[in-house]
Amino acid sequence: MTFDTISFLLFMAVMLFIFYLIPAVHRKYVLFLGSVIFYISLDWKVFCLALGTVIVTFLSGRRIERQIEQGKSAKILLIGVIVILFVILGIAKYLNFFSEIVYIVLDFFRVNHSSKVFELLAMIGISYYTLKAVSYLVEIYQGKIKAEKSLVSYGTYLLFFPQIIAGPIATPDSFLPQINQPLIYKEENIKKAIVLIATGYMKKLAIANVAAGYVNSVYAAIESRNGLTCLFGAILYSMQIYCDFSGYSDISIGVSALFGIEVKSNFNCPYLSVSIKDFWRRWHISLSSWLRNYVYISCGGSKKGGLAKIRNTMLTFFVSGLWHGADFTFVFWGIYHGILNCFCKKVKKQEKKSSPKAWVRLGKIGVTFLCVTAGWIFFRADNFGQAFQMLEKICMEMSFSEDAILQTILVFTGDIMSLGYFVSVVGMSILLMVREYCYTYGKLADATEKRKEKETIIWIAFCVFAIICLGNFGTSGFIYANF
Repeated sequence: MTFDTISFLLFMAVMLFIFYLIPAVHRKYVLFLGSVIFYISLDWKVFCLALGTVIVTFLSGRRIERQIEQGKSAKILLIGVIVILFVILGIAKYLNFFSEIVYIVLDFFRVNHSSKVFELLAMIGISYYTLKAVSYLVEIYQGKIKAEKSLVSYGTYLLFFPQIIAGPIATPDSFLPQINQPLIYKEENIKKAIVLIATGYMKKLAIANVAAGYVNSVYAAIESRNGLTCLFGAILYSMQIYCDFSGYSDISIGVSALFGIEVKSNFNCPYLSVSIKDFWRRWHISLSSWLRNYVYISCGGSKKGGLAKIRNTMLTFFVSGLWHGADFTFVFWGIYHGILNCFCKKVKKQEKKSSPKAWVRLGKIGVTFLCVTAGWIFFRADNFGQAFQMLEKICMEMSFSEDAILQTILVFTGDIMSLGYFVSVVGMSILLMVREYCYTYGKLADATEKRKEKETIIWIAFCVFAIICLGNFGTSGFIYANF
């Protein structure tokens, strides 16, 4: 039961009916019970592990706070629990990866071994609730928050069903105070939810799912594609992963708003970034913030000079790459972005105040987008060979001949029927980027609330139209559910 299924919509309808039927002070129990049912529907065995994590970290948080109040050190307990959490996460996500490394080393030294690699079931949600639990324990230890006294409130925070599959990673200081207050109906929350949910489903169904068909076809037969086709495949994958993940985040934040829970935005028009540093301030904001707070700053940040800053930056992006998946291509993707961030010039305060000319800004946006797209090639590829083959095709076999253009358009079905799919996904992608540009740099950025409200109504109607007429209602799932 994921967001792009009829069963989820039915589940949501029942949840909302019960939620607003009972008194506001008891509504958190509905969210907790709904989150439990939702997680069990995904995988009851994985839910048992998640429930164990809830209980252990809840009790650990109370114990850490008690020891600090008594003047005792809670550092050993904190480190011990965090190590256990990350060991479980490591086994769940990386056992196959590390066993492959061992086999590579054994092969290098010509040591005989079994070729079998351990296979583990994908544990949906473990990455997200683990990071939430670590944040909770660390913030108690640092005295930023008090340990939660209600197991239901804490369990809802860790297992909140709109966020369990692919985030955003809500912080305990923003989520727990809300869940402990009466969850009342607010008209502004409902309006916000409608816009976000409509936009999210449009991104997922009318852009990401359609682009997936093109991208999968290109990557399945790179050797037979020309450079232009591979370039479009890479660009459309950039749009696919953005619309897939930001679409999920929009729906998640919108659904949360329906239940009276406010969640910070997880994306801020990342493909309109003017630099790589700017991109990482706009992409997967909740994870980027977590990595900055608990990896980069914990290692010293930029306090100890240039070399230490480079080391901490590279370590942070290495962890980011490894977090995304147990594969060398993900690690390379993280290191690639780490290198780009080390070379990227920091924008000074006086430079931020001055607005560059439109053509200069567009040039910076274009260069940043190409750098990000080049990284996505490794992120999407099954192995390094496939990634370098894509890059070789783009760099060495680029052609704009009539035949090359025709081959690029006909990827979907191999005949003229591909034209409709191609035009729809490219057109929708451009319209989305134009709207985001208008809200970021254009006239809508400083428009009156009345004009924005009028534009929003038109946008919602457009999203509904696009979903109905252009949406691909397949069962592809969400990309970031795998991470």
